[in-house]
Amino acid sequence: MILGRGSFTESFLLFGYDLKDYDKLFEEKLELFAKLLDEKPVTWQGTTRTPLDHADVFPKTESARLRTWVGAGGSPQSVVRIARYSLPLMLAIIGGPARRFRPYIELYRHVAEQLGTTAHPVGMHSPGSSPTPTRKPRKCSGRATG
Repeated sequence: MILGRGSFTESFLLFGYDLKDYDKLFEEKLELFAKLLDEKPVTWQGTTRTPLDHADVFPKTESARLRTWVGAGGSPQSVVRIARYSLPLMLAIIGGPARRFRPYIELYRHVAEQLGTTAHPVGMHSPGSSPTPTRKPRKCSGRATG
């Protein structure tokens, strides 16, 4: 699962949210989701939803933790937030060379080290196309180069 704020805000009105709460909503929902990932009862209180008192989520996953990343598209604040919650970073590269995202990977690793959280392997999502049957796919090194 990849969590993120997205680049469009039209859904705020659809779900009854005020756009002025954009940052607060994501911060609180990410905080709560990070706690729920442990698959243990959660007691939590924020300002954007009703409190939870020893709430549990069912069914449990077979692995005891849902594999989750948090997407970021170029905001250093988002990268710092992801490192703070010790969640994996998924870079959303909508256009341009992947190498311009290297500073975000370095920032993620640096902040995780400073905070004593885990710097997980970083993923990347980018538009593309599948090779035609006459072309073999190239192996990706997993490093931002170019």
